[in-house]
Amino acid sequence: MKTARAGARRGGRRLGRRLLLAGAVLAVLGLVGAAAAIDHLGVAPRTLAPYVEKRSSGHNPTIVGVGRFASQTLTTLDRGAAPMPADLALRRGA
Repeated sequence: MKTARAGARRGGRRLGRRLLLAGAVLAVLGLVGAAAAIDHLGVAPRTLAPYVEKRSSGHNPTIVGVGRFASQTLTTLDRGAAPMPADLALRRGA
């Protein structure tokens, strides 16, 4: 009896891992498909970012957070990473 239960547990873990892997693969394929569609339509990511943020606002915090992240990611993809501020040369005197 103990062996059957242990085997069932291991089978459940394998199934969980396979489902997680399948979900991750589908998510990556979805992102690639979305990127290809945006490129094919000729839409600039910076014009899509405010739309995504507006559509995700007013929902639960998880959806709002994902919308903000997607908006920031689209803006970064369009404009590149924000430059780091240059160190100010502080000097004394006139």
